[in-house]
Amino acid sequence: MAKLNYSFFFFITLGFYLIFIGYPIASLIYYSFTNLTISNLTNPSFNGVQNYFKLFSDERFWYNFFFTLELMVYSVFLSLLIALGVSSLLVSDKIIMKDYLTLTFLLPWITPIVAWAMSVRYLFSPGSFFSVFLKKILGYSLNVFSDKVGAKIFLITNLVWIGTPVATLFLISAFLSIPINVIEAAKLDGASSFSLFKNIIFPLIKKKFLIVFVLTVGSIIMGAEAILAFTGGGPGYATETLAIRMFTEGRMFYNFGYASAIGLFLLIVSAILILIMASLMRERV
Repeated sequence: MAKLNYSFFFFITLGFYLIFIGYPIASLIYYSFTNLTISNLTNPSFNGVQNYFKLFSDERFWYNFFFTLELMVYSVFLSLLIALGVSSLLVSDKIIMKDYLTLTFLLPWITPIVAWAMSVRYLFSPGSFFSVFLKKILGYSLNVFSDKVGAKIFLITNLVWIGTPVATLFLISAFLSIPINVIEAAKLDGASSFSLFKNIIFPLIKKKFLIVFVLTVGSIIMGAEAILAFTGGGPGYATETLAIRMFTEGRMFYNFGYASAIGLFLLIVSAILILIMASLMRERV
């Protein structure tokens, strides 16, 4: 009976993966080698690697790719750095009202992204009280919606703001899983705070930290909702990632074949990063 139950759940899981993961990936691969557009939805023709030749010769595509990497590096680094600091404070016995502080810190995560984006976009819009105040302080008008550098900083700041709480939750659980007697023994041996973190705490939470790293990287690479809400990929395509470019080509210009090629490239990049993280997680701590 147990064997029957095991087989039943195995085939249910396998069917789920084939329908909701295998079929979309197979369709993505197939359509990336076609000229599928809105005008030939029922009868797309095979065009070989033409979409990929177009892709790799497209300067805008390479800009999207390198900006995606840039966004990933800055956002992930800052999110995990802040999450490490905040989570270590929230598990400390020296911090009072930890429950209220934790709830407050989680507000960016539970707040709808669109609602938050509308609020900050209004806050930084030209003519708003905050923009006028910044102009008096800085001496020049800060318009994050027309300045490329300003738009990038604005986007990275908000992605860190909404991404840090999730990482903090995972790291809090990682810190709480460390045996207290190990920490106390290290302190009795005279270990400094830095030495304690480097040689005892971080090795014990390394695998969970890598899981948080993978989740954070994935949210940046594949995420489109937050970028669309905050900057829409602009000004121009200054904050346009590969995910946004894929969305633009497929949903706005109906170049489904070309969008599929971008999506497959993005999928391969994500798979490579996951394999790297998986190999690191298999290492002995």
